[in-house]
Amino acid sequence: MSSWFIRHWPKPAQWTATENKNTHGYLFKKHWIAIHFESITDWEPDAYSTRAGKSAIRLLNELRKEGGTVCVDYPAIGEMYVGEVKKGQLQNSFRSNLSSERPILKYLKLHKPRKVSGHARTFFRTLSGQGTIKHWPSLHGVLPYFYKHGKLPRVRVALLPAQLETICQEYLRDNQGMLRLLWPIGRSMPDIDIVGINKKGGNIYAQVTHADTKLKLKPKLDRLLSFKDKGICVFFCPQSDDSSAMQEKYLSIKFIWTEEKVWKWLQQRKNTKYMNSLLSWLS
Repeated sequence: MSSWFIRHWPKPAQWTATENKNTHGYLFKKHWIAIHFESITDWEPDAYSTRAGKSAIRLLNELRKEGGTVCVDYPAIGEMYVGEVKKGQLQNSFRSNLSSERPILKYLKLHKPRKVSGHARTFFRTLSGQGTIKHWPSLHGVLPYFYKHGKLPRVRVALLPAQLETICQEYLRDNQGMLRLLWPIGRSMPDIDIVGINKKGGNIYAQVTHADTKLKLKPKLDRLLSFKDKGICVFFCPQSDDSSAMQEKYLSIKFIWTEEKVWKWLQQRKNTKYMNSLLSWLS
């Protein structure tokens, strides 16, 4: 069963913030996920005038037909569900009386949703990115696990980007001779996540990512490559067919696979206490 993310409109142009809050509250109480875009009942993409509308209704149709595990955000009320959409649902729509505009919403029903709070909600929102509705293949193992157990699994993909950056920094210290940080991790430089100095006095520039496709990897690698004359360039990412192909192209960058190298290093006996403390929030 595929994994999905849906975010309801945070700031609608058609109705007030209070009306939006009431609408989100109603959908949350009913265990519904919905899209608007245009006040029509049609579920055919060609009936919508915008590209975003066509794409959203096409994806909602796909989810309706095939089913899936879905993380659903209701930003107007600060709530979130993870639930299951059973396949083969009807093409449901309703006209909302909670707004003066009385918009027509197209909706699907969640089966026994689990409310998300605390660290898990922060995790899902951090990784969700932009958009109304989308496939979420990177969390294919995480969402079903959370739906079943009510907690995040203790796996690499359940780490927040900032946590993975912290682990990779420690890996550089333990395995690549990094001695000190020169800048705070993450947000100090737009193109680099880790800047440090090694025991020989040379600079280390590292980029850390969950991405594993050529489309997402190439711009990150191009930015990192601009630092090759200033020091050692290191790229942390999952190993995939695309990343392996990029490794052959970017020979001046040292690739370190986060699953095969960093995660296995973290699981070594000497790192047990560090790993348990780092992952304790997932339990």
